[in-house]
Amino acid sequence: MSLTRNSFYAAIIAAPLAAVVATAGTASAAPVPTVAELPNLTQAIPEPVVSALTALRVPATQDVTSAPRDLHVVNLRAPAPDWLPDPAYDQINHATEQVDAQVIELGAQAGFDPERSKRIATGALIGGAVAGTAGAIVGFYGGYLVGMVPGMVAGAAVGAGVGFAITAAGGPAAPVMGLPVPLATAMVGLSVGSVAGGLAGAAVGAAVVGVSAAAAGAVVGGIIADQLPPLA
Repeated sequence: MSLTRNSFYAAIIAAPLAAVVATAGTASAAPVPTVAELPNLTQAIPEPVVSALTALRVPATQDVTSAPRDLHVVNLRAPAPDWLPDPAYDQINHATEQVDAQVIELGAQAGFDPERSKRIATGALIGGAVAGTAGAIVGFYGGYLVGMVPGMVAGAAVGAGVGFAITAAGGPAAPVMGLPVPLATAMVGLSVGSVAGGLAGAAVGAAVVGVSAAAAGAVVGGIIADQLPPLA
């Protein structure tokens, strides 16, 4: 409980009085006045003394800086975004703590101390992330180009077949956009097929190349990290 200004000063004055009475050692000495009994003693204190005591007084409450909200896994740390709610933050860090424990356990089985295990795991994560991202980008565009060609062929064939079926069934025979119906539907199928085939190829390429690159990058990153000196 914080003292009021008058009570604070009164306590300072009462302390020396208590020391004097205790030193005298007489049973008949007057009882030491309490803080409550000395509410107006500060009126006799010169203003310069009051100012000096005010400058030296300890605040009743002090600001306590909270621990930073960091997301971490092994030796990697990053500030948690402000929009991340506390429950999700706690769940993520709980999961990463389990990852840390597993890394240390696996490293111990291989004869590594905890710091070395975490250092290798950190390098593997960084290497896998960098190489995996680069590989996924290359695989995406490469797969799109590779998948676009068969997609165009298949789309054009399907479109032309639909057009012939429409014509054979007695559908409109008038040209569409100046083209015969089978040719017009073949053009539509070619466009749709190129996009669909390209996206399918991109997904496969990004997955295959990205995963392979991530695995290779993790191995290289772990080896490099193992050669680095421990963090201070």
